[in-house]
Amino acid sequence: LKSLAVAFYSVEISDQEWTLFYHEEIVSHVTNMLKRNDGLKFVKVIYWLHILSEVTYKEDWIPTIKTFFETVLLHPSLCYVRIPESSVMIDILNDMKKTLIMQRKEKKLGPHPIVQLTVGSLIDEMMDFV
Repeated sequence: LKSLAVAFYSVEISDQEWTLFYHEEIVSHVTNMLKRNDGLKFVKVIYWLHILSEVTYKEDWIPTIKTFFETVLLHPSLCYVRIPESSVMIDILNDMKKTLIMQRKEKKLGPHPIVQLTVGSLIDEMMDFV
């Protein structure tokens, strides 16, 4: 398995409920998939009909998001990750990126993967997956 696209769709929950579900469930599940598949090169998480709302983040999201970015930036084969953004994810990535890239160089893992945080939901995202 070299590429993975994960799509989520629901008309039954609000944007706020989606935001909670995304930070509390989806991020950790994607992290676990990355940890179990060290041959993955491309990962894309897609969601339709929802926008991550700017709800006040919960403190218990922080370790999950930190583990996600640590897994991504220290993954042995990953080249590209595209995942929905939230303000807390941007802040954590900015805080951790320099340190994790240095760790990656020390471990001689090669170039770090491109991490693209996306805004909004695009229905045609699945079509432009590498």
